[in-house]
Formats: sequence, C-alpha cells, structure tokens
Amino acid sequence: MRPLDWEDFLKTTKQIWQDKLLRPYGIASCGTHGQFEPDRFEELLQFCKENPEFHVVSSVKDRDLNYAVPDALFYRLALGNKDPFICYLCPLHYKIC
Repeated sequence: MRPLDWEDFLKTTKQIWQDKLLRPYGIASCGTHGQFEPDRFEELLQFCKENPEFHVVSSVKDRDLNYAVPDALFYRLALGNKDPFICYLCPLHYKIC
C-alpha cells in the first residue's frame, strides 16, 4: 500500500462528491457527499463495467481504498487514478486505538 494524505488522495482519485455530476449517467448516491450504501455494491460494479472511466473507492474500518471491497462502510465513484495500491489511512482511528 502507498498511503497518501487526504488532499492528495482526493486529487489523485477524483472522487465524485456531488450527485449533479452523476445524474447524466443515470445514477445517484444516497445524498450524503456522494456516498453509496453497501447494498448498492453490485450496482456500482455493474455501473463501472458499463462506464469504464469510473471506478469504486471503498471506505473500510480505518482507511479508504482505491478499489471495490465487498461490505465496506460506504462507497464513492471516482474518475481519477485507478491505482489499487494508493490509499488514505484515517489518522483519527489510530489515535483512538
């Protein structure tokens, strides 16, 4: 894994935080900063298959991963770098542990 700070991770992955950017593709998030609930995992995979410029970013436990992971806390769609080795390690979790 190659951890990035939050700003670099967002710039590199180009996560989509606004539904208005997804509407032309016929998909909408649950309305909370572009987040998709875990029950939409298969739908997101199919969407990315049909729209290969997109990929899934998964938020799991203490990190955001630049690839699709089943049963993540939530997901976002992204249009940037698809490198599966980049991630964001959430520092708050490390302070708590």
